[in-house]
Amino acid sequence: MAFSTRTTALIAALLLPTFAIAQEGEEAEDCDYPVKVLWHADDEKDGLHRMGVSVTNRSGQQVPNLKAETFTITHQGTEVKKDDNFKVGQSKNVLVQAATDAEGDETAAAEMAALSKDPINYDVYFAVDLTKSMGDEIGGGKSKKQVVAEVISLLTAPNKKGEYALFDQQDRVYIAGFTSKVETITEAPTAKREKLISAFGDLAQFEVRDDKAALNSAISHNLGLIKGAAAQYKDAKAPRQAVLIAITDSFNGINPGNGRGLRRCDENNALNDALRQEIIDTRKEVNEQFKMYVLGLGKFGETERYKVKEPHHRYCDIAKTQEIILDGKSLAAIGSKEITNGGGLHVSENPAELAKWLLSHFEALKTAYDITYTVPAEAADASMYKAAVTILDTTCEGILVESNEFIRQATAKSDTTASEMALFLASLLLALLFIPRTLTNLGSLGGGDGSPAPKKKKKKGGKKKKRRK
Repeated sequence: MAFSTRTTALIAALLLPTFAIAQEGEEAEDCDYPVKVLWHADDEKDGLHRMGVSVTNRSGQQVPNLKAETFTITHQGTEVKKDDNFKVGQSKNVLVQAATDAEGDETAAAEMAALSKDPINYDVYFAVDLTKSMGDEIGGGKSKKQVVAEVISLLTAPNKKGEYALFDQQDRVYIAGFTSKVETITEAPTAKREKLISAFGDLAQFEVRDDKAALNSAISHNLGLIKGAAAQYKDAKAPRQAVLIAITDSFNGINPGNGRGLRRCDENNALNDALRQEIIDTRKEVNEQFKMYVLGLGKFGETERYKVKEPHHRYCDIAKTQEIILDGKSLAAIGSKEITNGGGLHVSENPAELAKWLLSHFEALKTAYDITYTVPAEAADASMYKAAVTILDTTCEGILVESNEFIRQATAKSDTTASEMALFLASLLLALLFIPRTLTNLGSLGGGDGSPAPKKKKKKGGKKKKRRK
């Protein structure tokens, strides 16, 4: 069958959106880390180019702390060189810019709003050191314990305006302390803030005691509660995650197995290994919906008998050593990012700085990436902008295809099938061959004068090209 020029143009106009949308199908959803190119823009200040990129996990959270080596960027069909100008960082402005560009487009605006929120509800379990050393003043006439109680309140209770700094009324909170034994402050995880207010008071008024700290026992106690509620962390329709936050200025000084006090520093080695395994088992039990943060109130260091990278001296005494430094070896063993599922360990003598670090971790779960790079000298395909991300053995990519007034967002795995690639190339071929003629012919069909559409002026500054349907 012979097609007229006008018929061919109409088919091209109709097929282009179809081909672009075809990339958004089942294959894209199968990728563990969906990638979206949100916008791209000239950076007038530095003469470089910028790209806003979202990388989420299957729960819809932004994947935090990705480095430059994780990304492969393609600008107008040509891969970008990773020179000194290639920089990657998370920024709140990325999704703010994307939301601004989505104004007037309800679907796009809803998508940007979803990307800028943490979709997970949390059960937050605290294990707080309440040994004698936590009664020491830390400044302003307040003890370490009092300041820590204020920090926990800051993280979980609303301010005078009813705003939450981190964990809100959808999140449940449980507080346990530890001296030489586990001390329960709340009966069970609760979302009722009126119950938490009395718990904060109990924590602030708790009479610190004992020199030996049941740190490992307190962590194990919380892990047991989390495993006991494992079923609620496996419901995909109501995503919820357990977060354990341990705060201490002490060595672990109690054997969780028999409740006896420890004397020598190296007695913790086997206990740390057992606790690491318990953390791993908890992660498996709750389908990986678990993170743990260890906050050390003090500083790391070494003594003549306590060594971080060497075996401790056989006469290294826990009680004497913890008066000087934190147990960096033990805390690193139980608080590593690999073991704590992306949580981690942070140490400071300032409780407020510990809270700031913790807040930054959760902010990163709703903050996308701003990538700066040098524009390649040649463009292989002026319509294509792509970001690929490799995490462990998984590579996912997002593609932004622009063709005159058509802009389509596509996400896909890197292992694209031959048929999918052929479909994608076909859409590009149609765009290059037929779109200019399509616009002219459509004008003729509508009774216009048949003159070509005016060329769009190149935008300057940090503005991006508008998303169009």
